[in-house]
Amino acid sequence: MLVEIKIDMKKDIDSFYDNIFGEDYIKKWWHIKKAIYRFYPKLEQNLNDLDNEQDRKRVIFEYISKLYNKYYSKLELIKKDMQNLFDKNINCIVDWLCNTMDFPKETIQNITINLSFKPNSTFWPKVVNLSIALEIFKDQKKPYLDIFIHEITHIIRNQKIWEIYNKIWKLSTLAHEDLKEIITPVIMRDNHFKNILQSEYMKNANEKQQLLNIFIDWITYNIVDYFEMIYKNMKSKWSTFEELMIEFVKLFLKIEDQIIEKHGIYNEIWFSNNNREEYLKLLEDRWYFNPIILSLI
Repeated sequence: MLVEIKIDMKKDIDSFYDNIFGEDYIKKWWHIKKAIYRFYPKLEQNLNDLDNEQDRKRVIFEYISKLYNKYYSKLELIKKDMQNLFDKNINCIVDWLCNTMDFPKETIQNITINLSFKPNSTFWPKVVNLSIALEIFKDQKKPYLDIFIHEITHIIRNQKIWEIYNKIWKLSTLAHEDLKEIITPVIMRDNHFKNILQSEYMKNANEKQQLLNIFIDWITYNIVDYFEMIYKNMKSKWSTFEELMIEFVKLFLKIEDQIIEKHGIYNEIWFSNNNREEYLKLLEDRWYFNPIILSLI
């Protein structure tokens, strides 16, 4: 697998428009629109009350193109440093992905990383839109290798999951997305990655999943920790990644209704509150932290 780092202003501008106004994008990545508006409040103001598609595209083009013109030298330096980073580490990353996810090395596709001014990274089967906004504006380098591993595990998992669904049963879209975000940090906690990862933070799931708890056999666990226990136990018995995925999907089918209910509570509160302390308190009041009940019967 080769990783190529690119600067592509047009694709980034198109990505901004899609994440703000594209219905399909909003359904999948609803949180990114809110994150963009939080990060670029002036852009939100400029787009307010605009109903015409061409006017919206013009405003986004003018706003983002100014950022590219202003920070192009810094972008080029980030691109060069990031390409060196991936060139040095990509062989190890591929080896460990093959070890943890049983993925044949020759079938891992080449990946293009487009640097993006969006505050969040997004992925497609052959393309990762990698956010460099914090480094551009605040000189805060993010753990780019970790983010890449996070995204590439999604890509590999998505290529395998449909075979699992055909053997068992398909999860709903919401449960499918939540399971995906739980599995990835579990994989990244594997000892294979301990000398590659740049940050402990990426060993956690996104906040929505990381805050979930699960109750089983009179014990309450953090849901990511519980899935890690299953992962370690099955790996110690030389289980394949397919066998792991089957076990995870079977388990998730038992708690799917509760996952969907939690999802609705989190989204409702997160959308309507910008203050983290306030929405965490509201989540507590709505019993979001109360554990999901898992029956093994």
